[in-house]
Amino acid sequence: MPRGMLEVIATKQNFYRVANFPNVIGLIDGSHIPIAAPSLNEDIYVNRKNFHSLNIQAVCDANQIFLDFCN
Repeated sequence: MPRGMLEVIATKQNFYRVANFPNVIGLIDGSHIPIAAPSLNEDIYVNRKNFHSLNIQAVCDANQIFLDFCN
């Protein structure tokens, strides 16, 4: 995430330039990323569509660069 007021202002300007979104400093989304079935606790990685995945949440900037993620 942007650090300091100058980075926040620059990030807001980038989002506005790219998508006409005012006052945005990051975009957040989540997705199921397919994985090979693990050998341990295989059942806890099966999602509602019945395939193995990790549920990942990510934040990116106006240049489509990942700033943060968690699973």
